[in-house]
This record gives sequence, structure tokens and C-alpha cells, in this order.
Amino acid sequence: MLGSLHWICLGVGCWVTLNGILHTVAIINQHKGAYDRNYLRLLMDGLLLITCGMMQVLSWKLIETGNVFGFYIAGFASLSLFVYCLLIYPFLKSYFTMVISFVLMVLLTIGYFLLK
Repeated sequence: MLGSLHWICLGVGCWVTLNGILHTVAIINQHKGAYDRNYLRLLMDGLLLITCGMMQVLSWKLIETGNVFGFYIAGFASLSLFVYCLLIYPFLKSYFTMVISFVLMVLLTIGYFLLK
């Protein structure tokens, strides 16, 4: 499984990025009122998903070549996504995103220490 860690990272990154884009599009389409704090917060949720997902997507090649910065970047993005899911848990139960972020974080940690 660790031999294909870079592909797992790419898959998780694509999934999260796609969800962020879909979230943003849905928020823009559903919003009818004025530009306010709640609307901005919802847009920022989508931006966070897109940013963390793209960090994982862009680090997959670094992980494939064994560059430690790929592990740092993807690990930080996974940790950020996991904490984000915990913060929004009372409003939105994002079980799948929590699980894949946590699993990727664990795999990246194991892969990092096996690399050293």
C-alpha cells in the first residue's frame, strides 16, 4: 500500500478539490441575498477544500520521488482538512472526508519514517 502512496495522495487530492469546486458552485448558485458574512464563510469553506486538495495533488510527484517536502505538504493539507472537518462537524457530518484525510495522514507519517 505504501508503494502506491503517491497515487492515494493524488486520488484524495482530486476528490477534495472536486468537492471544493462543487461546494463553491452550489453556494454561488443558491445565494440570493446580499454579500454578507455567512456567504463569505461558505465561500471560504470551498476555497479551503480546493486549496488543501491542490496541495495534495501537487505533492504527489514529490512523494513518488521520495522528496520529504511532498510528505510535509500533503501531511499538512491532510491535517488541515481533518481539523476543518472536526470544526464543522456540528453543522455538516463529513465522515468520508474525515476518514480519507486521517488515513492519508497516517500513511504519509508511516511512509515518511520508512523513507528515513
